[in-house]
Amino acid sequence: MDMLIKIEQWILKIERVIMAIAAGLLVFAVLAQVFFRYILPISMPWTEELSIILFVFMVMYGAAYAIRYDRHLGIISLTSRMSEKNFKLFWFVKKFVIIAFVGYVMLIQAIPMVRQGLSHTYTIIQIPSFFVLVNIPISAGLMVFHTILAVVRKDYINEYALQKASLL
Repeated sequence: MDMLIKIEQWILKIERVIMAIAAGLLVFAVLAQVFFRYILPISMPWTEELSIILFVFMVMYGAAYAIRYDRHLGIISLTSRMSEKNFKLFWFVKKFVIIAFVGYVMLIQAIPMVRQGLSHTYTIIQIPSFFVLVNIPISAGLMVFHTILAVVRKDYINEYALQKASLL
C-alpha cells in the first residue's frame, strides 16, 4: 500500500507540473496574440490552436487531480443529512459510478477517436491531433487509479468527518 501511495504522490506532482506548464503557456499565448493583434497589427493564428491544445491538457489533468481530492461537484446538502452508514454506501456507489463512467466513456469510447487522430493534424501547428487526444485516455486512467486508491484507502472516513466538522 505504501508503494501505491508513493506512486500516487509522484503522479500528482506530474499532474501539477503539466497543469502549471499548460496554464503558463496558455497565458503567454493569449497575451502574445493580444499584443501582436492590438499593439502591432499582426495576427498570430497559431496561438488559437495552441490555446485549444493547452486547455485540453489543463482540463484533463486537472480533472484527474480533482478526483484525487474529491473536489468535483457533489451533493453536500444531501450527504450532510446522511448517517455515517448511508454516507459510506453513497460514497462507494459514487466511486463505482465514477469508475464505470470514466472507464467506459473516456477509456473505451475514446480509443477510436485517438486512433483517428493519427491521420489528422492541426492546420497551422502541423502536429498530429493524436498527441492531444491520447491525453484523454491517459487522464481517464489516472482518474480511475485515484478513485480505486481512494476506495482502498477508505477515504470516506476522512470525508465524512470533514463534512460533519465543516457543518458545525
